[in-house]
Amino acid sequence: MINSLLIILVIFGTLFYILFRKNKSTVTRPIINFNSRRHFALIIGYIVFLLAVLVTAEIVGQQYQSLPASDKLTKADYTELNYNHHLSIGEVDAAINASQLIEKRTHPAGDTLTIRNTYDDAYIYIERKSTDDGVIEELLFKPRLLVNEHNFSDKVQVEKPVWQDNILTIRPQPISEIRYARFYDSVLLNQMTQTKLRNSTNPGYATSQLVVYLLVPEGIKIEASSEDSIQYVRN
Repeated sequence: MINSLLIILVIFGTLFYILFRKNKSTVTRPIINFNSRRHFALIIGYIVFLLAVLVTAEIVGQQYQSLPASDKLTKADYTELNYNHHLSIGEVDAAINASQLIEKRTHPAGDTLTIRNTYDDAYIYIERKSTDDGVIEELLFKPRLLVNEHNFSDKVQVEKPVWQDNILTIRPQPISEIRYARFYDSVLLNQMTQTKLRNSTNPGYATSQLVVYLLVPEGIKIEASSEDSIQYVRN
């Protein structure tokens, strides 16, 4: 920014000298002849605009760099985000170590388990336990939200499933408002600083639903409102 500001000041000083220097002789004429004050006003206005842009860019850059660590972007770790693969083959222990795990809960089991997932707001894995211990184990994994390889999953709001009288109800998930901004140097600044212009492409993103993994005793009958969002795991 300092180099760009010096260039603008030099240009401004040169124009000021040309326009307002005193003629030493009647023969000498200014190199540039302005016949109206509007020309001078346009030049001054343009220079003021450039200075304002430089100052604003510096202020915005300092504010962005001074953000607290909690508000900075998190690079996506695809190793931790691959918990769906472990769940699909019943590797629960590996999935528990994933950062996407919200909570592990247990519920008393009855003769039947009714699953109400009317709007398919969650994807459900069901694994049959070899022993009938009268307990249903539940693992909840938060939805994934990746934008340009950055992980925004911790910003997504989650409505946990509700258990009542052997009925599992998946509630509609709330809408999460996330603002994501990308900053680039302007073309003018890049020309002055000889910085290569970075490509500005549409952001790529990947999302997934809330994931519910259930370990259900073998003898319990399962009734579901929608089978499309349920996958039965076989070890």
